[in-house]
Amino acid sequence: MIEGNDGGDLDGPVGGAAATRSRTDLARRLAALFLAGAGEPAQPNGAKRRVTLFVRIVAAGMVLALAHSFVMTHFLQRGYPYNTFLVGVRNQFMDFFNVNYNSYDLNPYPRLTPYPPFAMLLARGFACGFDYAAGPLAARDSPAGRLSYGILAGGFCVFLFALVWRGVRTGNRSLDVKLLAALFVSYPILFVLDRGNYVMAAFVCLFGFIHFYDKRRFLCVVCLALAISIKLYPAVFLLLLAADRRWRDAAWVVGLTLVINVASFPFFRGGLIPNAEQFLRNVFLFAPAKTVFSPMWDACWSLSFCNLFRVPYVVFLHRAPDGLPYYYPAIELAAIGALILALRRERTFWKRVLAATIAMICVPSFSQDYNLVYLIIPVLLYFRQSAEFRWQDYFYLASLGLLFTPKAYYVFEVVDLNALTPQAFLNPLLLLGLFLALTAPRIFKSSVGARLGG
Repeated sequence: MIEGNDGGDLDGPVGGAAATRSRTDLARRLAALFLAGAGEPAQPNGAKRRVTLFVRIVAAGMVLALAHSFVMTHFLQRGYPYNTFLVGVRNQFMDFFNVNYNSYDLNPYPRLTPYPPFAMLLARGFACGFDYAAGPLAARDSPAGRLSYGILAGGFCVFLFALVWRGVRTGNRSLDVKLLAALFVSYPILFVLDRGNYVMAAFVCLFGFIHFYDKRRFLCVVCLALAISIKLYPAVFLLLLAADRRWRDAAWVVGLTLVINVASFPFFRGGLIPNAEQFLRNVFLFAPAKTVFSPMWDACWSLSFCNLFRVPYVVFLHRAPDGLPYYYPAIELAAIGALILALRRERTFWKRVLAATIAMICVPSFSQDYNLVYLIIPVLLYFRQSAEFRWQDYFYLASLGLLFTPKAYYVFEVVDLNALTPQAFLNPLLLLGLFLALTAPRIFKSSVGARLGG
């Protein structure tokens, strides 16, 4: 019982030194309770240290990138692409408005668009406030178009805010705010908002899949089916279900995905079969051995492991990588094989999710930098672990921190000037390093164990 007699005794009369120690201990406990937020226990020092180091790396990288942009713009008088790490003002938000433009009349299924039918219906919903017959640029410049994009981007930002604020409690409100600020000004968030890509909607659904993975199987299945129905890349997470022998859940995801998208086809004019054929042609356009836009454009702002060959080829030979796509399937099959073995052996959940996320964004030969936003999910899982800080954490945090910062400090003026910068090579290299750190030990242990067993 606290008597509180003019700052006096605790639990009855005590000596001066004992009273001072008791008051100090009480103050520390009250401060810890206040800083932990909502009565939640503070995380161990290892978690705080991880968050602190990550925030510092991201903050330093973003300050350096903005300083570079300022110097290039105001002192060296250099414009796009030298003074920005984004795609440019002329193409701002155009992923959103181009997809909406392709969906606005649903007559018939649009060409060159790999979005599943459900995603096109979602885009049609965002396009209904403006007559896109005038074109996507006119829609972007209209109040109705800006409002529709604001709804998507605003909803994504609110969801991300709640996710980070409620999902990672370090026990230090100041550090929690710094983490929020670091993520919101980080390169993946700025890039996805600048492009206006529907990966924002897929991110929400994929997070739901991870969140409900061991809690509510029905919601887990629904969320993954919706994520695949918006973007095809999250289908990689079917391998996670297979590795856990959740065959029924995997089958339900596939079946529900088919139902959602087949049920979407009747909204398109032209008939079910022709529209389905057009969708499949669009998907195969993004096949590993094919060029999507141009050999040079496909390499810019790309996260694909293929860039580890494309970029050096362009930089050192001063030629477009026209003949390289035929080797890409071998790279991608090797990555998928390594992922399957790692998922079967690895038991740490955040590592499994990170490995699957890296494969999802790096295996396709065409994968733009907005897909880095998916890394937020395993990063938050990583921050929530209670293990003590170890030397491996320096590698994980340095790699992840650098991936959350831009590295476009130089433009390679070779072949076509398409804003090919060092980060087109460095980002896949960092992701490959993380992928090998997660998969190689498990593969090695598996092969050694097989030999010993033999």
